[in-house]
Amino acid sequence: MIFRPLITQLLLIILLIVLTMLSGCASIPLTNYGQDALLKTFPAPAADSAGLYIFRDTRRSGLLRKTIKLDGEVLGDTAMFVYFYKYIEPGTHTVTTQTEFGESSISFDALASKNTYIRQNIITGVFVASAELEIVDEQQGQAGVLKCYLAQEVGEQEQLKTRKSPFSSD
Repeated sequence: MIFRPLITQLLLIILLIVLTMLSGCASIPLTNYGQDALLKTFPAPAADSAGLYIFRDTRRSGLLRKTIKLDGEVLGDTAMFVYFYKYIEPGTHTVTTQTEFGESSISFDALASKNTYIRQNIITGVFVASAELEIVDEQQGQAGVLKCYLAQEVGEQEQLKTRKSPFSSD
């Protein structure tokens, strides 16, 4: 009978750990399907711009969210089968993601009228899963993006929150 309180305490601790882990596992806001379908045709950017696809095409650590930044600005969070697309100026850029103990970055040269593809890989960490970034070729990038859904950028999410409803009385 001495073990009953100990087992109860152990079960409560496990429940708290699971709830804490799940708190970071919310869904990612997605854009409309029309825009997603258009970007999956992989159009070439205009002559004075470049395109950037950042994607996470694996089930590993499924709903664990990892923040993505482009040149220090937050694009949003990734989860399994999510991607971001951004028109950028040609030149050197840096993409950053969260790791277990900080951030990991990768720099690349964006070429005019070309798309760049960066895969976010989830790797095993000591306490939680971590992330790393890799530049992949066009074939791998397009295959990965086709498995994913277009996520809303943070700026788009804020615009939707502040947009007034046509049904409001204001």
